[in-house]
Amino acid sequence: MRQFFWKMAGADCSILEKSGSESQHRFLTIGLLYILVIGLMFAAFCGLFWKVFGMFWIAASCSLVVTFLIGSIYRLNMLSLEPYTLRDQDELKTKILTHVIRYFSVTLFAFFTAKCLETLLFGSLADADVLHEMEQRLGSVGGTLFVEHMIQLNLHHPWVWVLTALIVLLFLLPIILKFQLKKRKEYFSIKKNAEIRMVLTNHEHFKEQLTRLHKLAYEKYVPIKDVSRPKYTEHERKYSDEPFNTQRISEEIAYQSTEDFVNLRNWK
Repeated sequence: MRQFFWKMAGADCSILEKSGSESQHRFLTIGLLYILVIGLMFAAFCGLFWKVFGMFWIAASCSLVVTFLIGSIYRLNMLSLEPYTLRDQDELKTKILTHVIRYFSVTLFAFFTAKCLETLLFGSLADADVLHEMEQRLGSVGGTLFVEHMIQLNLHHPWVWVLTALIVLLFLLPIILKFQLKKRKEYFSIKKNAEIRMVLTNHEHFKEQLTRLHKLAYEKYVPIKDVSRPKYTEHERKYSDEPFNTQRISEEIAYQSTEDFVNLRNWK
């Protein structure tokens, strides 16, 4: 059962088995929090669709679909915001922008879930404030009244914002716990070493296969051999830190003079 929660938290079970008990407990907590978040999403959306359609099976079906979609996006953000293990290009502006977008989307999901859940649980507190709206909108559907309850509840009962803040914190807590693992626990150190070793091994295998294919292509498709040229083309390095490819090798371009360009002479 604990491996299920580890997978929900986005952990590599084979690596986590080699880590300490504290890392295992931390990922177990993250997995439990993720399941709790999914449960809150389903309850919030089920309440929303129940008020809109008034039929349980439609509300449950729509809630399952929406929860699956938003829960998948939330989990993808949670995984993409975990600490980096492989080398990456140091593009600070790009990193800041992508992190802001991901944190904003997670916060937006949490905010919408919180407001739907608050209206489902405490919407009756705003009945008196919504009564005159109901009299003026006799033809209103359930969805409109649900939104009106949400508005009046937040206007006249501001304490619900405490619940909103707690749910937003709950959504962000798994990401925060993962970042704490980077500095104090060994999981990401083991994962980093394993991923670097895997990349290096596969890159060496790739170069061997590329060289072999070049040799076969040369023997098969070059009928006249030029002894002054190499028999096959070696793998051309474009990055100084292959295979991580974060530092591109700068190509020096030899510029000629204007006179050489006009006379088309002394070109290298």
